[in-house]
Amino acid sequence: MKEDQSTEKTNLEGEEPSEIKGPEEISGNLSLEFVEQERDQFRALAQRTQADFVNYKRRIEEERQTLIRNASVGFIQRLLPVIDDFQLALEHVPKGKRGSWFDGIELILRKLQTTLDSEGVSPIIPESGSVFDPSSQEAVLYEEVINQEPGSIVKVFRPGYKIFDRILRPAQVSVAQAKEG
Repeated sequence: MKEDQSTEKTNLEGEEPSEIKGPEEISGNLSLEFVEQERDQFRALAQRTQADFVNYKRRIEEERQTLIRNASVGFIQRLLPVIDDFQLALEHVPKGKRGSWFDGIELILRKLQTTLDSEGVSPIIPESGSVFDPSSQEAVLYEEVINQEPGSIVKVFRPGYKIFDRILRPAQVSVAQAKEG
């Protein structure tokens, strides 16, 4: 008695296994059908593998770009207080005392800001009177103000910064609040 010599082949997409006839059972047209079926299965497998590889390359490139952007974030966050100090120093120099050293410090500050710009860092400087946005601003003080809408910005204490769409540091602001009483 001859045993059934068919083999099961599983489909990679999770379909039910199909029977593929062994070579001794193939003759004439059946041989051609078998070869075409096998060719189509291998073509589909090759196409899925190729698509997976293209997706893998795209994903790796996106991760590489993210790593490059995030690599400098720590350094930039440590540099922001230095920029704040330069700005504060320049704001508090008496008008009559401005000399060449003032121009030099101003030049250094501009170079630092240009470097940040080239890295994709941009300042967040809300305007007085604009609506408070907690996603990019930090309320450090609430003030009772008569001539402004509650929830609007009264004063900016320190600018914030973002790199592309990521907030590095929120802007510190005072927010108007309704007068009690």
